[in-house]
Amino acid sequence: MTLCCIDLDHFKYINDTYGHQVGDEALKAIANLLRKNFTEGFITRMGGDEFVVALFNVNDRNVVREQMEHVMHDLKEYFRSDDRMRPLSMSIGIAKTENEHADLDMLLHQSDDAMYWSKEQGRNQYTFYDEVLNDIVNYKKRMAQEREKNAE
Repeated sequence: MTLCCIDLDHFKYINDTYGHQVGDEALKAIANLLRKNFTEGFITRMGGDEFVVALFNVNDRNVVREQMEHVMHDLKEYFRSDDRMRPLSMSIGIAKTENEHADLDMLLHQSDDAMYWSKEQGRNQYTFYDEVLNDIVNYKKRMAQEREKNAE
């Protein structure tokens, strides 16, 4: 199984600038793009502007990369003609396992961590959790140290 956490970049700007109706239009368009690009996957909206796509029996990392590139390209193409939507992009975190008994919560946390790493690294990109695991662990340690320091 491969879990992909997808968060829309600059969605708050769209909502705050053009209103919730335009934000809702964007969410519907994203949902349709995800359904189009992941016909064999399970897609759900987790809340706000975050979606999760579960892909089954896709073991080849290059296939997943192609799918991510394609959906990111489709998003830009779809919103190219609407100036209000042009700032939108996606930060995506990807976690994979070949263990059919894997802990789904753990996989969800990993894909979420990778998604936040994508945002931290400049947005509009995807990140495989296992490729940046050490960076994520070190980043979380630094953030915890800063919170402790600020709490003093």
